Amino acid sequence: MMDLTSSLAPIMYEALKIERDREFESRRWRRRLRELALRDRREPERLVTVNKPDHLAGVHKL
Repeated sequence: MMDLTSSLAPIMYEALKIERDREFESRRWRRRLRELALRDRREPERLVTVNKPDHLAGVHKL
């Protein structure tokens, strides 16, 4: 039987490195999403007023 350990090692290393980086990015985005949700719960709701020019006045579908 042929031993392919030494020839497959660099390929497996790169594959695992890519997977590790992908998991790190997903954890970072999930952490950021939790921070944003927590900030939204802490801050009171803000009233936003939008001023339209006269030619857009009236009811329109956005």
